[in-house]
Amino acid sequence: LVEKISSGLEHSLFLSSNEVYITGSNAYGQMCAPTWSQTLFWPHWLRWTHFGRQHIESFEAIQSSSFVLFIDGTVLACGKNDEGQLGDGTLEDQFGTVMLFPPIRRLGVGASAETAFFVGFNGYVYSAGRNDHGQMGSGDTDFTEWGRKVLFNMDIHASKISAASN
Repeated sequence: LVEKISSGLEHSLFLSSNEVYITGSNAYGQMCAPTWSQTLFWPHWLRWTHFGRQHIESFEAIQSSSFVLFIDGTVLACGKNDEGQLGDGTLEDQFGTVMLFPPIRRLGVGASAETAFFVGFNGYVYSAGRNDHGQMGSGDTDFTEWGRKVLFNMDIHASKISAASN
């Protein structure tokens, strides 16, 4: 039974029985598989090398990156990172996974977008990635390699987030 599907531009993730399956292109590492550089034409089980089997809360794919949220708030990210969309402090594509901080409660992204959003346990919304039209909500069009707090003009606590391209 497939419980959830999320797709980027050229890759897809599926959740079934608390296991993630991946298929498509891994050109930027977006399938979180460090040794796989080829395209996968059918779903393969994603083996977590340093996390083992943990309970997955959610996952999301953006154009060429992926994010997996575990129940404890840990987020693993991988893939294209030329605009800081992984929020890990670098502009380097990640073929393995990187862990994001602080602990996250919710993920929110949109198909084909290069911006990702996260809700921390503190209730604040953070964004990372493309910001050429102010889509990060940070009050400017600057981009940074780190996730940035979204600036609301009122006290707000998000429970769900979604984004889209353009």
